[in-house]
Amino acid sequence: MFQFHGDRVDHPGKETNSIIRGLLGSEGGGIFLFFVWLFLVFAGVGVTLDRSARFSPVFGWAMLLAAAVILVVTMDRWVKVYPGLAFLAAFRSCSSFIEGHLPLGASKPITQLDAALVTIFFLASIVIVYSLSKHKLKVPSRIALFMLVCGIVFSMANEPFTLIAIYLSLACLMLAWIYERWLREGSH
Repeated sequence: MFQFHGDRVDHPGKETNSIIRGLLGSEGGGIFLFFVWLFLVFAGVGVTLDRSARFSPVFGWAMLLAAAVILVVTMDRWVKVYPGLAFLAAFRSCSSFIEGHLPLGASKPITQLDAALVTIFFLASIVIVYSLSKHKLKVPSRIALFMLVCGIVFSMANEPFTLIAIYLSLACLMLAWIYERWLREGSH
């Protein structure tokens, strides 16, 4: 039944509509979209690397392309959350430094130098991304942030190239940060 409250009318589906808006991000969050993106990334990487005949690698690349589109469209929102997530990743890298293996696989050893470099990467990316997120994102920053996420995903999918992927990601971030600083100082 409809209920009247002064000048507004509540209808039975109002709570459901507000929950859906919250999950899709119009009312603070985007939780649902984040989980869709996360599913597309992990499933896309899994399907792309899976050599069995269950799914074509083209299907995996299509999922990764969809995840990339979501990433670019929602960049203004997640860039503010990245430093917190990167801090957790840096903390896990510290545990790899101490334990000598990857967090999820005791059978996958990692040298202390590599674990330290990954930790430094995440800490440096926190500082740079936080600095970039305080201003309106410009095209170079968007490209660098996209490259950052691509580098992290690529490093998860291709362990031998982990350090190369994160170095390139960090280099892109640093170039975008330098460019943005140059623009800000040049405009004064």
